[in-house]
Amino acid sequence: MLLGFDPANAVPSGIGRYTRELFSAMAAAPPHSGCTVARVSVENWRRAATARTWALGLGGSQRDSALPTSLHATSVLAPPRRKQPLVTTIHDLVAFTHPKTLTPHGARWHRRMITRAVAHADAIVVPTQAVAEQLITAFQGQATGLRQRIHIIGGAASLVPASKPEADRSIAHLELPSGPFVVFVGTREPRKGLDLLIPAVARVPDLSLVLVGPGGWGTLNIRKISQKSGMELSGTNKRLFVTGVLDDIALATVIERAQTLVMPSRAEGFGLPLVEAMHLGTPVVHSSDPALVEVAGGAGISFELNDSDSKNIELLSAAIVDAAENRHSLRAAGMQRAQAFSWGESARRIWDIHLNL
Repeated sequence: MLLGFDPANAVPSGIGRYTRELFSAMAAAPPHSGCTVARVSVENWRRAATARTWALGLGGSQRDSALPTSLHATSVLAPPRRKQPLVTTIHDLVAFTHPKTLTPHGARWHRRMITRAVAHADAIVVPTQAVAEQLITAFQGQATGLRQRIHIIGGAASLVPASKPEADRSIAHLELPSGPFVVFVGTREPRKGLDLLIPAVARVPDLSLVLVGPGGWGTLNIRKISQKSGMELSGTNKRLFVTGVLDDIALATVIERAQTLVMPSRAEGFGLPLVEAMHLGTPVVHSSDPALVEVAGGAGISFELNDSDSKNIELLSAAIVDAAENRHSLRAAGMQRAQAFSWGESARRIWDIHLNL
């Protein structure tokens, strides 16, 4: 069997990391000598054009000699016409459950791609039971045998702590707090709950906030939120630090040295930063989003999302204080919970799906 991975998903994002880690794990441990993995052959300069073509439901064909025996699309963007079995990973149902947290175009695009995946994929991989239930609800009565085609297989931690000298060098160029801080890792977009996190941290004396990850979209204005919350972005009293995207060593170092990693998201499909933080021994605080609750497995502190932002901020602030007071027990619980996730096990289970199609 030659297993092909969709090249259009090899991008610098959470899905890009998922693709790289899963690809590497499957290549490292094939079930037998006849199983190999490879990228579908599309030249680098043609990837953007290929992605646009696939999104329109066109193209996707190759010479028969280049076709893999089975194809795995690591996001909902996949070739629409093919001669081989297709497995598609659907990471979340945000476009259905929280469409207003996306751009109108983004929500429409994701709904269209997910609908196509449900209609045509021979098997569907989702990261959590929460996403599986959302998918079944969204397509109730519209897709034959959908429940039987769904396989719940999550990601895992891949960050590794560095030696102290190497860790120090990795963050030497960054402006970071000298005192205790909590960290957020992810795209700065509306559904991530930064409008709750910034004022929640502002309520805790002598605590700073570090935002790691790329900028996002929507109406989220970090500067405006911080000014309204009294969280300084500059000067001697600066408490909000924005690093942008970090390499793996710097990212692991910042997470490991944080007092807590916080994910106050209104909607998620998995929440990989939770797993990375627990693996590194950093306590986690997260919202009551079903996927985050499922992934944390009781090893973090959860705050209940409700319709009142002021109440959410109050509960989140209290959870951050609680996590600091229970740091040692949360560290132990988190490290144990992180062991439940393994790229090797995920790779083995996905190999099984392809072999049985």
